[in-house]
Amino acid sequence: MSQLNLPRYFVARSDQQPIQVKPENFIPLYALDNFFAGGKHLQEQEWLVTTDASGILHAIAGDQINFLSEDIKSQLALSEVACGGNNRLVEAIEFYLFNVQLMEQAPNAPGLNDPIYLYGTLHGPYPNSQAPYFIEGQLTVSRADLLSGLLQGFPYKFTAPGMGAEPGSSDSVYHMTLPGDRDEETIRGAGIIFAYPLMPPDMMSYGAGNEILIKQYLFDIISAIKEDLESENIKLPLRRMKLPIPSRLSMEQELEAQGYLIKGDTAVRKPNASGGFQGLLHSVFGSGKADKLELPQEGKTAQFMQLAEQVLHSLPGWPPERTRIMRDKSKPATREVRMRAKGTAALSPREIKTPQLSDKPIQNQRPQQARAQSQNKPAGWMLDFIDKHQGTSNQSNKDGWVRLTGAAVPPQESKKPSGSTFSYSSNTSYSPYNAKTQTPGWMEDFSAADTDKKQERSEEKPQIKETQQQSSAKPDWMKDFE
Repeated sequence: MSQLNLPRYFVARSDQQPIQVKPENFIPLYALDNFFAGGKHLQEQEWLVTTDASGILHAIAGDQINFLSEDIKSQLALSEVACGGNNRLVEAIEFYLFNVQLMEQAPNAPGLNDPIYLYGTLHGPYPNSQAPYFIEGQLTVSRADLLSGLLQGFPYKFTAPGMGAEPGSSDSVYHMTLPGDRDEETIRGAGIIFAYPLMPPDMMSYGAGNEILIKQYLFDIISAIKEDLESENIKLPLRRMKLPIPSRLSMEQELEAQGYLIKGDTAVRKPNASGGFQGLLHSVFGSGKADKLELPQEGKTAQFMQLAEQVLHSLPGWPPERTRIMRDKSKPATREVRMRAKGTAALSPREIKTPQLSDKPIQNQRPQQARAQSQNKPAGWMLDFIDKHQGTSNQSNKDGWVRLTGAAVPPQESKKPSGSTFSYSSNTSYSPYNAKTQTPGWMEDFSAADTDKKQERSEEKPQIKETQQQSSAKPDWMKDFE
Protein backbone atom coordinates (compact mmCIF):
# COMPACT_ATOMS: atom_id res chain seq x y z
CA MET A 1 0.00 0.00 0.00
CA SER A 2 2.97 2.35 0.51
CA GLN A 3 3.57 2.62 -3.22
CA LEU A 4 0.16 4.18 -3.85
CA ASN A 5 -0.77 7.62 -2.56
CA LEU A 6 -4.47 7.45 -1.69
CA PRO A 7 -6.78 10.38 -0.88
CA ARG A 8 -7.41 10.76 2.85
CA TYR A 9 -11.15 10.05 2.67
CA PHE A 10 -10.80 6.87 0.62
CA VAL A 11 -10.46 3.63 2.60
CA ALA A 12 -9.07 0.75 0.55
CA ARG A 13 -9.94 -2.88 1.10
CA SER A 14 -7.59 -4.38 3.65
CA ASP A 15 -7.46 -7.73 1.83
CA GLN A 16 -6.48 -6.36 -1.59
CA GLN A 17 -3.31 -4.84 -2.95
CA PRO A 18 -3.41 -2.16 -5.67
CA ILE A 19 -3.13 -3.53 -9.21
CA GLN A 20 -1.21 -1.69 -11.92
CA VAL A 21 -2.94 -0.79 -15.18
CA LYS A 22 -0.56 -1.30 -18.08
CA PRO A 23 -1.59 0.94 -21.00
CA GLU A 24 -0.41 -1.60 -23.58
CA ASN A 25 -2.92 -4.14 -22.20
CA PHE A 26 -5.80 -1.67 -21.82
CA ILE A 27 -8.41 -1.87 -24.62
CA PRO A 28 -10.92 1.02 -24.35
CA LEU A 29 -14.56 0.15 -24.99
CA TYR A 30 -16.27 3.51 -24.30
CA ALA A 31 -15.24 7.11 -23.81
CA LEU A 32 -16.84 8.60 -20.68
CA ASP A 33 -15.47 12.11 -20.20
CA ASN A 34 -13.22 14.75 -21.72
CA PHE A 35 -11.71 17.69 -19.82
CA PHE A 36 -8.61 19.82 -19.30
CA ALA A 37 -6.52 19.74 -16.14
CA GLY A 38 -3.89 22.26 -15.14
CA GLY A 39 -2.93 24.72 -12.49
CA LYS A 40 -1.03 27.83 -11.61
CA HIS A 41 2.28 26.00 -11.91
CA LEU A 42 1.24 23.24 -14.35
CA GLN A 43 0.62 23.52 -18.08
CA GLU A 44 -2.94 22.72 -19.13
CA GLN A 45 -3.36 19.21 -20.52
CA GLU A 46 -6.34 17.53 -22.20
CA TRP A 47 -7.56 14.20 -20.82
CA LEU A 48 -9.95 11.55 -22.11
CA VAL A 49 -11.54 9.12 -19.63
CA THR A 50 -12.30 5.65 -21.00
CA THR A 51 -13.46 2.28 -19.70
CA ASP A 52 -12.83 -1.26 -20.86
CA ALA A 53 -15.21 -4.23 -20.93
CA SER A 54 -14.48 -5.14 -17.29
CA GLY A 55 -15.20 -1.68 -15.88
CA ILE A 56 -11.60 -0.52 -15.42
CA LEU A 57 -11.18 3.24 -15.98
CA HIS A 58 -8.18 4.90 -17.57
CA ALA A 59 -7.35 8.54 -18.31
CA ILE A 60 -5.52 9.07 -21.60
CA ALA A 61 -3.48 12.22 -22.22
CA GLY A 62 -4.52 14.41 -25.13
CA ASP A 63 -1.29 13.86 -27.07
CA GLN A 64 -2.08 10.12 -27.20
CA ILE A 65 -5.66 10.39 -28.50
CA ASN A 66 -4.60 10.01 -32.15
CA PHE A 67 -3.22 6.56 -31.32
CA LEU A 68 -6.64 5.29 -30.17
CA SER A 69 -9.07 3.17 -32.18
CA GLU A 70 -11.50 4.64 -34.69
CA ASP A 71 -14.44 3.83 -32.39
CA ILE A 72 -13.08 5.83 -29.46
CA LYS A 73 -12.08 8.78 -31.63
CA SER A 74 -15.55 8.70 -33.22
CA GLN A 75 -17.19 8.79 -29.77
CA LEU A 76 -15.04 11.77 -28.76
CA ALA A 77 -15.89 13.61 -31.98
CA LEU A 78 -19.62 12.97 -31.47
CA SER A 79 -19.58 14.36 -27.93
CA GLU A 80 -17.49 17.40 -28.81
CA VAL A 81 -19.72 18.33 -31.74
CA ALA A 82 -22.92 17.64 -29.77
CA CYS A 83 -21.86 19.91 -26.88
CA GLY A 84 -20.66 22.67 -29.19
CA GLY A 85 -17.11 22.54 -27.84
CA ASN A 86 -18.27 23.23 -24.28
CA ASN A 87 -15.62 21.82 -21.97
CA ARG A 88 -14.15 22.43 -18.53
CA LEU A 89 -10.78 23.22 -17.03
CA VAL A 90 -10.10 21.76 -13.58
CA GLU A 91 -7.32 23.32 -11.53
CA ALA A 92 -5.60 20.16 -10.39
CA ILE A 93 -2.09 18.88 -9.93
CA GLU A 94 -3.39 15.41 -9.07
CA PHE A 95 -6.68 13.63 -9.77
CA TYR A 96 -8.26 10.18 -9.54
CA LEU A 97 -11.04 8.30 -11.35
CA PHE A 98 -13.71 6.43 -9.38
CA ASN A 99 -16.12 3.81 -10.76
CA VAL A 100 -19.06 4.09 -8.33
CA GLN A 101 -21.02 0.87 -7.86
CA LEU A 102 -23.09 1.57 -4.74
CA MET A 103 -24.12 4.49 -2.52
CA GLU A 104 -25.01 4.17 1.16
CA GLN A 105 -26.63 6.87 3.28
CA ALA A 106 -25.77 6.42 6.93
CA PRO A 107 -28.71 6.30 9.36
CA ASN A 108 -29.09 8.52 12.43
CA ALA A 109 -26.48 11.05 11.35
CA PRO A 110 -26.95 14.46 13.02
CA GLY A 111 -27.76 17.54 10.94
CA LEU A 112 -28.77 17.77 7.30
CA ASN A 113 -25.37 17.38 5.65
CA ASP A 114 -25.08 13.66 6.40
CA PRO A 115 -22.06 11.59 5.35
CA ILE A 116 -22.46 9.37 2.30
CA TYR A 117 -20.42 6.26 1.55
CA LEU A 118 -19.58 5.51 -2.09
CA TYR A 119 -18.29 2.03 -2.91
CA GLY A 120 -16.33 1.18 -6.02
CA THR A 121 -12.90 1.13 -7.64
CA LEU A 122 -10.43 4.02 -7.45
CA HIS A 123 -7.95 4.55 -10.30
CA GLY A 124 -4.90 6.78 -10.30
CA PRO A 125 -3.21 8.98 -9.47
CA TYR A 126 -2.91 11.09 -12.63
CA PRO A 127 -0.70 12.51 -14.03
CA ASN A 128 1.90 9.91 -13.16
CA SER A 129 5.23 8.93 -14.63
CA GLN A 130 4.34 5.27 -14.05
CA ALA A 131 1.27 3.29 -15.00
CA PRO A 132 -1.66 4.08 -12.66
CA TYR A 133 -3.16 1.66 -10.15
CA PHE A 134 -6.68 0.62 -9.22
CA ILE A 135 -8.06 -0.66 -5.92
CA GLU A 136 -11.50 -1.24 -4.44
CA GLY A 137 -12.74 0.61 -1.39
CA GLN A 138 -14.99 3.21 0.19
CA LEU A 139 -15.05 6.97 -0.35
CA THR A 140 -16.70 9.16 2.29
CA VAL A 141 -18.28 12.44 1.18
CA SER A 142 -21.22 14.56 2.34
CA ARG A 143 -24.64 15.21 0.83
CA ALA A 144 -23.56 18.69 -0.21
CA ASP A 145 -20.39 17.28 -1.80
CA LEU A 146 -22.36 14.88 -3.96
CA LEU A 147 -25.12 17.31 -4.97
CA SER A 148 -22.60 20.01 -5.83
CA GLY A 149 -20.42 17.52 -7.70
CA LEU A 150 -23.33 16.50 -9.91
CA LEU A 151 -24.31 20.13 -10.53
CA GLN A 152 -20.74 20.99 -11.51
CA GLY A 153 -20.65 18.20 -14.05
CA PHE A 154 -24.14 18.68 -15.49
CA PRO A 155 -23.16 21.33 -18.09
CA TYR A 156 -20.26 19.13 -19.22
CA LYS A 157 -21.99 15.80 -19.74
CA PHE A 158 -20.41 13.46 -22.27
CA THR A 159 -22.65 12.49 -25.19
CA ALA A 160 -22.13 8.83 -26.02
CA PRO A 161 -23.51 6.83 -28.97
CA GLY A 162 -26.95 5.53 -28.02
CA MET A 163 -28.12 1.96 -27.89
CA GLY A 164 -31.72 2.93 -28.64
CA ALA A 165 -33.82 1.57 -31.48
CA GLU A 166 -33.76 4.85 -33.38
CA PRO A 167 -30.72 5.39 -35.61
CA GLY A 168 -28.47 8.20 -34.47
CA SER A 169 -29.74 8.14 -30.87
CA SER A 170 -27.37 9.14 -28.08
CA ASP A 171 -26.95 8.60 -24.35
CA SER A 172 -25.52 10.90 -21.70
CA VAL A 173 -22.69 10.07 -19.31
CA TYR A 174 -22.64 12.25 -16.17
CA HIS A 175 -19.87 12.57 -13.63
CA MET A 176 -19.27 14.01 -10.15
CA THR A 177 -16.29 16.13 -9.15
CA LEU A 178 -15.63 15.24 -5.49
CA PRO A 179 -13.06 16.24 -2.84
CA GLY A 180 -11.10 13.23 -1.64
CA ASP A 181 -8.97 15.02 0.92
CA ARG A 182 -8.89 17.93 3.37
CA ASP A 183 -9.66 21.47 2.25
CA GLU A 184 -6.01 22.56 2.22
CA GLU A 185 -5.19 19.72 -0.19
CA THR A 186 -8.15 20.61 -2.39
CA ILE A 187 -7.06 24.25 -2.50
CA ARG A 188 -3.67 23.28 -3.91
CA GLY A 189 -5.36 20.96 -6.45
CA ALA A 190 -4.63 17.54 -4.91
CA GLY A 191 -6.94 14.64 -4.09
CA ILE A 192 -9.63 15.63 -6.63
CA ILE A 193 -11.81 12.69 -7.70
CA PHE A 194 -13.91 12.36 -10.86
CA ALA A 195 -16.60 9.81 -10.00
CA TYR A 196 -18.72 7.94 -12.56
CA PRO A 197 -21.76 5.88 -11.46
CA LEU A 198 -21.78 3.16 -14.11
CA MET A 199 -23.75 0.03 -14.97
CA PRO A 200 -22.21 -3.33 -14.04
CA PRO A 201 -19.70 -4.62 -16.62
CA ASP A 202 -22.09 -7.30 -17.89
CA MET A 203 -24.53 -4.53 -18.89
CA MET A 204 -21.98 -2.19 -20.43
CA SER A 205 -22.55 -3.82 -23.83
CA TYR A 206 -25.82 -1.89 -23.95
CA GLY A 207 -24.04 1.46 -23.73
CA ALA A 208 -22.23 3.69 -21.26
CA GLY A 209 -25.15 6.03 -20.51
CA ASN A 210 -25.84 6.48 -16.78
CA GLU A 211 -28.75 8.94 -16.77
CA ILE A 212 -31.14 6.60 -14.93
CA LEU A 213 -28.55 6.10 -12.17
CA ILE A 214 -27.96 9.84 -11.79
CA LYS A 215 -31.67 10.49 -11.42
CA GLN A 216 -31.89 7.73 -8.80
CA TYR A 217 -28.94 9.19 -6.84
CA LEU A 218 -30.50 12.66 -6.82
CA PHE A 219 -33.94 11.36 -5.85
CA ASP A 220 -32.61 9.29 -2.96
CA ILE A 221 -30.54 12.14 -1.52
CA ILE A 222 -33.21 14.84 -1.91
CA SER A 223 -35.96 12.61 -0.51
CA ALA A 224 -33.75 11.77 2.50
CA ILE A 225 -33.14 15.49 3.13
CA LYS A 226 -36.89 16.08 2.82
CA GLU A 227 -37.59 13.46 5.50
CA ASP A 228 -34.94 14.99 7.79
CA LEU A 229 -36.61 18.39 7.42
CA GLU A 230 -39.90 16.87 8.55
CA SER A 231 -38.38 14.96 11.48
CA GLU A 232 -36.45 18.04 12.70
CA ASN A 233 -39.44 20.35 12.04
CA ILE A 234 -37.51 22.73 9.77
CA LYS A 235 -40.02 24.73 7.78
CA LEU A 236 -38.87 25.02 4.18
CA PRO A 237 -40.78 24.72 0.87
CA LEU A 238 -39.01 21.42 0.17
CA ARG A 239 -41.01 19.74 2.95
CA ARG A 240 -44.29 20.23 1.06
CA MET A 241 -42.90 19.54 -2.37
CA LYS A 242 -44.01 16.41 -4.25
CA LEU A 243 -40.88 15.05 -5.87
CA PRO A 244 -40.86 13.47 -9.34
CA ILE A 245 -39.63 9.89 -9.55
CA PRO A 246 -36.64 8.56 -11.51
CA SER A 247 -38.55 5.84 -13.39
CA ARG A 248 -42.33 5.45 -13.66
CA LEU A 249 -41.95 1.97 -15.14
CA SER A 250 -39.89 0.76 -12.17
CA MET A 251 -42.43 2.15 -9.69
CA GLU A 252 -45.35 0.47 -11.45
CA GLN A 253 -43.50 -2.85 -11.43
CA GLU A 254 -42.76 -2.55 -7.71
CA LEU A 255 -46.39 -1.68 -6.93
CA GLU A 256 -47.63 -4.64 -8.93
CA ALA A 257 -45.24 -6.88 -7.00
CA GLN A 258 -46.76 -5.49 -3.75
CA GLY A 259 -50.29 -6.40 -4.87
CA TYR A 260 -51.49 -3.19 -6.55
CA LEU A 261 -53.36 -2.86 -9.84
CA ILE A 262 -52.22 0.04 -12.06
CA LYS A 263 -55.00 2.07 -13.73
CA GLY A 264 -53.59 5.10 -15.51
CA ASP A 265 -52.13 7.42 -12.86
CA THR A 266 -53.72 5.47 -9.99
CA ALA A 267 -52.65 2.31 -8.17
CA VAL A 268 -55.47 0.32 -6.50
CA ARG A 269 -54.67 -2.11 -3.71
CA LYS A 270 -55.93 -5.67 -4.23
CA PRO A 271 -57.82 -7.33 -1.35
CA ASN A 272 -55.15 -10.01 -0.83
CA ALA A 273 -52.21 -7.53 -0.78
CA SER A 274 -50.12 -7.54 2.39
CA GLY A 275 -46.94 -6.01 3.76
CA GLY A 276 -45.56 -2.49 3.96
CA PHE A 277 -43.41 -0.38 1.69
CA GLN A 278 -39.66 0.07 1.78
CA GLY A 279 -37.08 1.79 -0.40
CA LEU A 280 -38.44 3.90 -3.25
CA LEU A 281 -42.10 3.13 -2.47
CA HIS A 282 -41.65 4.12 1.17
CA SER A 283 -39.98 7.40 0.17
CA VAL A 284 -42.92 8.30 -2.08
CA PHE A 285 -45.99 6.82 -0.35
CA GLY A 286 -44.94 6.19 3.26
CA SER A 287 -46.07 2.96 4.92
CA GLY A 288 -48.20 1.91 1.94
CA LYS A 289 -51.44 1.10 3.81
CA ALA A 290 -53.66 3.21 1.55
CA ASP A 291 -56.07 1.42 -0.76
CA LYS A 292 -55.56 3.95 -3.59
CA LEU A 293 -52.38 5.77 -4.53
CA GLU A 294 -51.85 8.63 -6.99
CA LEU A 295 -48.71 7.98 -9.01
CA PRO A 296 -46.25 10.87 -9.44
CA GLN A 297 -44.81 11.80 -12.81
CA GLU A 298 -41.41 10.71 -14.00
CA GLY A 299 -38.88 13.53 -13.81
CA LYS A 300 -36.19 14.49 -16.28
CA THR A 301 -32.56 14.87 -15.32
CA ALA A 302 -32.75 18.66 -15.64
CA GLN A 303 -35.64 18.73 -13.14
CA PHE A 304 -33.63 16.81 -10.55
CA MET A 305 -30.67 19.10 -11.11
CA GLN A 306 -32.89 22.13 -10.49
CA LEU A 307 -34.09 20.54 -7.26
CA ALA A 308 -30.48 19.91 -6.22
CA GLU A 309 -29.61 23.56 -6.90
CA GLN A 310 -32.58 24.66 -4.82
CA VAL A 311 -31.55 22.40 -1.93
CA LEU A 312 -27.95 23.67 -1.95
CA HIS A 313 -29.05 27.30 -1.65
CA SER A 314 -32.10 26.98 0.63
CA LEU A 315 -30.94 24.85 3.56
CA PRO A 316 -29.58 26.67 6.64
CA GLY A 317 -25.79 27.06 6.43
CA TRP A 318 -25.58 25.72 2.89
CA PRO A 319 -23.55 25.65 0.72
CA PRO A 320 -20.69 24.74 3.08
CA GLU A 321 -17.19 26.20 2.69
CA ARG A 322 -15.96 22.88 1.34
CA THR A 323 -18.46 23.17 -1.52
CA ARG A 324 -17.32 26.70 -2.38
CA ILE A 325 -13.70 25.54 -2.53
CA MET A 326 -14.56 22.73 -4.95
CA ARG A 327 -16.59 25.05 -7.18
CA ASP A 328 -13.61 27.38 -7.54
CA LYS A 329 -11.51 24.52 -8.93
CA SER A 330 -13.62 24.10 -12.07
CA LYS A 331 -14.29 26.66 -14.81
CA PRO A 332 -15.08 26.67 -18.55
CA ALA A 333 -12.13 25.88 -20.82
CA THR A 334 -11.50 28.86 -23.07
CA ARG A 335 -10.05 28.80 -26.57
CA GLU A 336 -6.75 29.97 -25.16
CA VAL A 337 -6.67 26.96 -22.83
CA ARG A 338 -7.39 24.56 -25.69
CA MET A 339 -4.72 26.17 -27.84
CA ARG A 340 -2.09 25.95 -25.10
CA ALA A 341 -3.00 22.32 -24.40
CA LYS A 342 -2.90 21.28 -28.05
CA GLY A 343 0.07 19.06 -28.60
CA THR A 344 1.26 19.47 -25.01
CA ALA A 345 2.62 16.26 -23.57
CA ALA A 346 1.80 15.12 -20.06
CA LEU A 347 4.38 15.40 -17.30
CA SER A 348 5.97 12.05 -18.13
CA PRO A 349 3.65 10.23 -20.55
CA ARG A 350 3.95 6.56 -21.31
CA GLU A 351 3.55 5.39 -24.87
CA ILE A 352 0.04 4.10 -25.58
CA LYS A 353 0.00 1.70 -28.49
CA THR A 354 -2.83 1.35 -30.98
CA PRO A 355 -5.44 -0.85 -29.22
CA GLN A 356 -5.31 -4.46 -30.38
CA LEU A 357 -6.12 -7.89 -29.05
CA SER A 358 -3.71 -8.96 -26.33
CA ASP A 359 -2.75 -12.44 -25.19
CA LYS A 360 -2.99 -11.30 -21.58
CA PRO A 361 -5.73 -8.68 -21.20
CA ILE A 362 -5.93 -6.89 -17.89
CA GLN A 363 -9.21 -8.57 -16.93
CA ASN A 364 -7.43 -11.95 -16.94
CA GLN A 365 -5.04 -10.64 -14.29
CA ARG A 366 -7.87 -10.15 -11.79
CA PRO A 367 -10.52 -12.87 -12.29
CA GLN A 368 -11.91 -12.57 -8.76
CA GLN A 369 -12.71 -8.87 -9.15
CA ALA A 370 -14.20 -9.35 -12.61
CA ARG A 371 -16.56 -12.02 -11.30
CA ALA A 372 -17.58 -9.86 -8.33
CA GLN A 373 -18.38 -6.88 -10.56
CA SER A 374 -20.33 -8.95 -13.08
CA GLN A 375 -22.92 -9.94 -10.48
CA ASN A 376 -25.93 -7.67 -10.01
CA LYS A 377 -25.47 -7.38 -6.26
CA PRO A 378 -22.96 -5.74 -3.90
CA ALA A 379 -19.75 -7.70 -3.52
CA GLY A 380 -19.00 -9.17 -0.12
CA TRP A 381 -16.38 -6.55 0.67
CA MET A 382 -19.00 -3.78 0.30
CA LEU A 383 -21.32 -5.54 2.73
CA ASP A 384 -18.43 -5.85 5.21
CA PHE A 385 -18.08 -2.05 5.17
CA ILE A 386 -21.84 -1.63 5.63
CA ASP A 387 -21.87 -4.09 8.54
CA LYS A 388 -19.29 -1.94 10.33
CA HIS A 389 -21.42 1.18 9.83
CA GLN A 390 -24.43 -0.62 11.29
CA GLY A 391 -22.38 -1.84 14.22
CA THR A 392 -21.41 1.71 15.18
CA SER A 393 -25.05 2.79 15.42
CA ASN A 394 -26.81 2.18 18.74
CA GLN A 395 -30.15 1.82 17.06
CA SER A 396 -31.51 1.55 13.55
CA ASN A 397 -33.10 4.60 11.98
CA LYS A 398 -36.76 5.31 12.42
CA ASP A 399 -37.75 3.46 9.26
CA GLY A 400 -35.66 0.38 10.07
CA TRP A 401 -33.79 0.31 6.76
CA VAL A 402 -30.63 1.62 5.19
CA ARG A 403 -30.63 3.57 1.92
CA LEU A 404 -28.52 1.92 -0.74
CA THR A 405 -28.42 3.14 -4.31
CA GLY A 406 -26.82 1.23 -7.15
CA ALA A 407 -27.37 -0.26 -10.58
CA ALA A 408 -29.19 -3.30 -9.18
CA VAL A 409 -29.22 -5.52 -6.03
CA PRO A 410 -32.28 -7.69 -5.37
CA PRO A 411 -33.16 -7.30 -1.65
CA GLN A 412 -33.84 -11.00 -1.18
CA GLU A 413 -30.28 -11.87 -2.23
CA SER A 414 -28.49 -9.35 0.00
CA LYS A 415 -26.65 -10.04 3.20
CA LYS A 416 -28.51 -8.51 6.11
CA PRO A 417 -26.57 -7.07 9.04
CA SER A 418 -27.82 -7.88 12.47
CA GLY A 419 -30.35 -5.51 13.96
CA SER A 420 -31.69 -3.98 10.76
CA THR A 421 -33.07 -4.79 7.35
CA PHE A 422 -32.00 -3.60 3.94
CA SER A 423 -34.10 -1.61 1.55
CA TYR A 424 -32.62 -0.93 -1.85
CA SER A 425 -33.87 2.38 -3.12
CA SER A 426 -32.88 1.65 -6.69
CA ASN A 427 -34.71 -1.47 -7.83
CA THR A 428 -34.48 -0.12 -11.34
CA SER A 429 -35.83 -2.28 -14.12
CA TYR A 430 -33.59 -2.76 -17.10
CA SER A 431 -35.92 -4.98 -19.12
CA PRO A 432 -35.93 -2.48 -22.03
CA TYR A 433 -32.15 -2.91 -22.26
CA ASN A 434 -32.32 -6.69 -22.01
CA ALA A 435 -34.74 -6.85 -24.90
CA LYS A 436 -32.23 -5.29 -27.26
CA THR A 437 -29.52 -6.95 -29.24
CA GLN A 438 -26.08 -6.93 -27.67
CA THR A 439 -24.48 -5.54 -30.80
CA PRO A 440 -24.42 -1.72 -30.51
CA GLY A 441 -26.68 -0.20 -33.13
CA TRP A 442 -24.36 2.66 -33.98
CA MET A 443 -21.61 0.25 -35.00
CA GLU A 444 -23.93 -1.55 -37.39
CA ASP A 445 -24.33 1.69 -39.32
CA PHE A 446 -20.75 1.21 -40.54
CA SER A 447 -21.22 -2.44 -41.53
CA ALA A 448 -24.32 -4.58 -41.98
CA ALA A 449 -26.85 -1.75 -42.31
CA ASP A 450 -25.05 -0.10 -45.20
CA THR A 451 -24.46 -3.45 -46.90
CA ASP A 452 -28.17 -4.39 -46.76
CA LYS A 453 -29.24 -1.03 -48.12
CA LYS A 454 -26.83 -1.31 -51.02
CA GLN A 455 -28.11 -4.78 -51.86
CA GLU A 456 -31.71 -3.54 -51.87
CA ARG A 457 -30.86 -0.65 -54.19
CA SER A 458 -28.96 -2.95 -56.53
CA GLU A 459 -31.98 -5.26 -56.86
CA GLU A 460 -34.36 -2.42 -57.70
CA LYS A 461 -32.16 -0.70 -60.32
CA PRO A 462 -30.83 -2.16 -63.63
CA GLN A 463 -27.24 -3.24 -63.96
CA ILE A 464 -24.74 -0.42 -64.53
CA LYS A 465 -22.25 -0.73 -67.34
CA GLU A 466 -18.85 -2.05 -66.41
CA THR A 467 -17.11 1.14 -67.51
CA GLN A 468 -19.34 3.20 -65.23
CA GLN A 469 -18.64 0.90 -62.33
CA GLN A 470 -14.93 1.28 -62.81
CA SER A 471 -15.13 5.05 -63.00
CA SER A 472 -17.18 5.28 -59.79
CA ALA A 473 -15.18 2.73 -57.82
CA LYS A 474 -14.41 3.84 -54.23
CA PRO A 475 -10.89 3.98 -52.84
CA ASP A 476 -9.91 1.00 -50.72
CA TRP A 477 -9.69 3.04 -47.51
CA MET A 478 -13.41 3.83 -47.67
CA LYS A 479 -14.21 0.13 -47.49
CA ASP A 480 -13.04 0.12 -43.87
CA PHE A 481 -16.15 2.14 -42.92
CA GLU A 482 -18.62 -0.10 -44.80
